[in-house]
Amino acid sequence: MNSNLAKRIIIALIGAPLVIWLIVLGGHFFFTLVLVIALAALNELRLMVKETNAETPDLLLFFSAVLLLANFSYGFAPVSHLIIAITVGFSAIELYRNRGIATHNLGASFLSVFYISLSFGTLFWLRHLDDNGLFVII
Repeated sequence: MNSNLAKRIIIALIGAPLVIWLIVLGGHFFFTLVLVIALAALNELRLMVKETNAETPDLLLFFSAVLLLANFSYGFAPVSHLIIAITVGFSAIELYRNRGIATHNLGASFLSVFYISLSFGTLFWLRHLDDNGLFVII
């Protein structure tokens, strides 16, 4: 067995029970789990988008993702209002900076933040369907 496979097996043996445990616990633990995974996914997508020469406002990208995910978990505002505010924020930033092609930058920013945040945000709705998080585990 090569060492790379052995490392993956060890990580899976430790990581899978930890992830399942955090899902079952729910609450802040589940929020933290989803947030960490979503931000890692957002960073990966951001790096892929940068390869196309898109200039995204990275700080606003991560802030918007955290805001949307927190809203999915804790429900402090209508999601549609946050989407509008984020859209206006990215558009305002792009209006005043002259880096690259504006529509390309906006498309990359919107894709990155909404694709990741809205996809991972649905996990919170699934988690609230039952007390043990079985829908998320499935």
